[in-house]
Amino acid sequence: MRTLSRYILRRVFWPFAFGLLVVLLALSLERLLRIVQTITDQGAPISDALRILSYLVPHYLGLAVPAALFLAVLLAMRQLYTSSELAAILSAGIPVRRLLRPILGFSLVLAVFMLVNVGYLQPHSRYAYRATMHEITEATLAFRLQPGVFHRINDRLIVRADEVSRGGRIMERFFTEIESRGGARTIITAREARVVSEPADGALVIRMHDGTVVREGLGETAQSVRFDEYAWQPPVDGSAPYGPRGHGEREFTLDELARGGAAELPNDTTPAEVRAEMHARLVGVASLPVLAVLAVPLALFGGGRTGRAYGLILGIALLVLYEKVVGFAEAFASDGAVPVWLALWSPFVCLLALAWFLLRHASEGGGRSLRAWLRPRPAERRPATGVAAE
Repeated sequence: MRTLSRYILRRVFWPFAFGLLVVLLALSLERLLRIVQTITDQGAPISDALRILSYLVPHYLGLAVPAALFLAVLLAMRQLYTSSELAAILSAGIPVRRLLRPILGFSLVLAVFMLVNVGYLQPHSRYAYRATMHEITEATLAFRLQPGVFHRINDRLIVRADEVSRGGRIMERFFTEIESRGGARTIITAREARVVSEPADGALVIRMHDGTVVREGLGETAQSVRFDEYAWQPPVDGSAPYGPRGHGEREFTLDELARGGAAELPNDTTPAEVRAEMHARLVGVASLPVLAVLAVPLALFGGGRTGRAYGLILGIALLVLYEKVVGFAEAFASDGAVPVWLALWSPFVCLLALAWFLLRHASEGGGRSLRAWLRPRPAERRPATGVAAE
């Protein structure tokens, strides 16, 4: 790369990296707090929070990369403009289109990464997130008890607790009676009991503190044992597994979407939703270099050192508007109300046309405003025929 290309790439890369980090942190912290609350309520180890949050990173990258790239190009070109570096570059005979080479190259590299991310990483990470949250939150449905009430869980198990909190995960003054198939009985009492699930097989385990275990059999003397801590696995079924990947169109890879999803789609997934999901991912990837090009002329809107940078505000508004329009278009295409190609690719064509129009103004406008550039030029007067010029 030439010196100018490397310089522009550095001016774009560092704002992009900083913006990407800020957006990822802003999106992740709010979700991390909810994940930690869910994990603590369910009695799972707190170390699972970071593992679960890592499954959401590909999803957040799909949101953060386009916004970070657009704002990085916009800010970098605006700094070149306000510091008069752009004027020096243009006065040296270098056109605006030449400045797009490193920006387009960088955006194309990001587009390839985004294709891999939305096409393959996101479906697998989304499935891993849903499966893990299912194991954590659905493992103790059998022990959603009412305080002070004897509950017969099945024909062998009776459970009671004076106080119940955190959705049945924590029980105070716990009592249970288990009857074996041979007729023997086991009675367990404890000051506190916590319901957890084993990460290996998802089996339910109740960890009790300060209690007594009483066992009696047919014709045998009852035996009593005191304990400080006791882990007991009740005779109940754990939660059903989440199942294989493919519960919805968002868990399909691009190859699977191109083939129409799985061999048998879930009951709540239609072929129109599968097609809309595939085209929405492709539109998002194709929009990345177009957004980078659009940011260049928007950065030149407004005056130089003392002018108002209304191109920055306009660019952010256009970015938000475009994301919302694509989202609405995907919803209409998923319902089958509008053809997929018309609903999702029309906003992309409009964005491409807008980027081409504004880039042409930046290249040919000669510093004039957009209104002055669009105004037709008056025709030049020509001397009358047969009149000699003095």
